[in-house]
Amino acid sequence: MRYYLLLFSFLLACKPDEVVKNAAIRVSDSVQTKDYTNTDDSLIKFDAPAFNDYPVKDTYDGTMAKAKLYPCTYARRYRTAIRETYQAEKVNFAGHYCFVYWGCGSPCQMAAIVDATTGMVYEAPPAGLGYDFYQSSNLLIVNPPHAHMTFNNNKEGYYLSHCPYCKPEAWVWKEKSKKFVQIK
Repeated sequence: MRYYLLLFSFLLACKPDEVVKNAAIRVSDSVQTKDYTNTDDSLIKFDAPAFNDYPVKDTYDGTMAKAKLYPCTYARRYRTAIRETYQAEKVNFAGHYCFVYWGCGSPCQMAAIVDATTGMVYEAPPAGLGYDFYQSSNLLIVNPPHAHMTFNNNKEGYYLSHCPYCKPEAWVWKEKSKKFVQIK
């Protein structure tokens, strides 16, 4: 009689406390093993661009406009999360935007930016492990490497190669087109 075992280890591989060492996958009568511990060869260096390489000219410190949630389908869908976060925050991204984000499952975060001068809402890239951003820069780091510190043997600037939602990404907000563009 043949036994098949399907092992979903991608989540366990990202949690060192729950590491499955030499997990066995039985297919027919042969046994294949894989070591899911986080070794230095499973880490990839992320060379993040510098925030000061993407400066904004001016920063806004006036009264924040009311969020316009209805012209944008994305904003209507997540209106409660956007409205509540926007009301609690101040301008914190790209000079005159409020970067807002909320959880959408584990690990999942959705985000938007709200123009504090007009109230217009724009979609931002989703993340698994959070964001890094500054009021004085157009640069957005999705899944920043420091968010991986507990998973990657405390190596600054590295992420796990076998974690599907851990890969850091760099995005730049383009003011003229009102869109994020990924830096490759």
